Amino acid sequence: MSSSDSGSQFDMVVKTELGNSAALEKAETSTQLDERNVGVQIGGGIDPPYDPSVLAAFSEINGTHARAVAIKAKWEVGFGFNIVPHPRADDPDPDGDQRKRVDDFWHGRDSTWKIGPEGTAAATPDEVLAMGRRDFHSPGWGSIEILANGAGELTGLAHVPSTTTRVRKSTSNDGKETVAGTGYVQVRGRNKRYFGEAGARHADSEGGDGPTFVDADTGKTYNRGSSVPNDVANELLFFVNPSPLSLYYGIPEWVAEMQTMVAEQAAKEYNRDIFEHKAIPYLAVIVKNGKLSEKSRSELRSVIHGLKGESHRTVILEPKKILDAAENPLQNKDGSEPEIELQPLGLTENEDMAFTEFREFNEHDIAKVHGVPPQLINRLGDSNRANIKESIRTFANQEVAPEQSRFAERLYRVLHVDYLDAPDWTIEFELRGADTRQQDAEIAATKLKNAKEIVKVNEGREMLGLDPLEDPMGEWMIAEVGGMGTGGSVDQAIQDRIDEGMGDTESTLSDRFERQYLMNQGANAD
Repeated sequence: MSSSDSGSQFDMVVKTELGNSAALEKAETSTQLDERNVGVQIGGGIDPPYDPSVLAAFSEINGTHARAVAIKAKWEVGFGFNIVPHPRADDPDPDGDQRKRVDDFWHGRDSTWKIGPEGTAAATPDEVLAMGRRDFHSPGWGSIEILANGAGELTGLAHVPSTTTRVRKSTSNDGKETVAGTGYVQVRGRNKRYFGEAGARHADSEGGDGPTFVDADTGKTYNRGSSVPNDVANELLFFVNPSPLSLYYGIPEWVAEMQTMVAEQAAKEYNRDIFEHKAIPYLAVIVKNGKLSEKSRSELRSVIHGLKGESHRTVILEPKKILDAAENPLQNKDGSEPEIELQPLGLTENEDMAFTEFREFNEHDIAKVHGVPPQLINRLGDSNRANIKESIRTFANQEVAPEQSRFAERLYRVLHVDYLDAPDWTIEFELRGADTRQQDAEIAATKLKNAKEIVKVNEGREMLGLDPLEDPMGEWMIAEVGGMGTGGSVDQAIQDRIDEGMGDTESTLSDRFERQYLMNQGANAD
């Protein structure tokens, strides 16, 4: 706020369109919402390195992050799974008892699937597992309750919000607290519920401590389920996103871009304020031919600060002359009157490009730390059909497939081995976008084109994944036949296999992104 040194001092009458003084009083105090209640007192749980409620809340303020977490969870477990022999199994019987127990659990009508406590809607296995994977990628660890009947038989799974679960502390015989405990504790408000560690009740007594049962109400442990005075606690499948910075909890990779998400949120709020006229950027108050009194300065500051608190407020500034003792108005020598002017120092239009680039860089960095291709979150950029296919294939093979394998192994060891006693069978999650048939066909094509004179027809057909011919032509050299024994040329047979090599999912995704890319190009041309 500036004023000229010359001229008389004067008071200013500050009015608002509302015509009352309450607006000024309101401007003196903040009207923003208080910080959300983040977390609860866990008591018997080890504190995680980051407050999980705060980490989970980032999905509410950043769409790119929320979409990336949802995509990773869906691609990992959301497309379903198949029951397959375990790699270490020796030709298991598909009609045997082990396979039947596994089928009955995953697909039987008597199994229970929940994404919440008792009383919430029923779910499917895919939904329960997907919720667990969302937690894995958001706070950094997932919690799935293993449902069992009184006989300890597996009956289903239920998702437990990881924001409410903690690794338990325990005490040694001398009463001193140790760094780890038995099982887990869930806290909601003042209520606590204890869980056992997955597989603990099935532990082998030989060479170990034997089975461990947890009291659901007190958390005390027992070697026999019949010794537990209250309900026997269900076990919790607790899986973490590993980090060298935490022993008992996971830390998701995206914490490295938390500041980027905060900056992105600030940019959105700033942009919203500009569009809603709740703020006037780079504003200067210029006083000509006089000076403001201290009282008027204070009132003017209050009004300007209050402009952001109430939209569409109109401020009226009226210079008021101060009379001297002789009741004569104070005027400058040239007879000029005091003037007040509000003038922006800059125009936001000139910064639109920098602002847009800033937000684009933020979105790119957030997607990058998740390892999700920008095309999957509808950020096409300079994408084309070739790099879209390669990005999706890389994402599927390098990000999704390893997580699927690790998660399936966790489920296998606890559910199939410990509970179902079916070590010969495991599950294999559907992997989309990683089809390598096209790539394999192209490699085979290169070999065939360079070795037509030394490769037999049936050998070439095998390289392309075709069935061998039963007539003698299958033993001829490709160069002698001039084709693959079906009336077509070698080149045509190769191209047919390459075209067939592209998986349906990958083809569909590529076509969709290519259509979107062409639409964007047309829009830019217009």
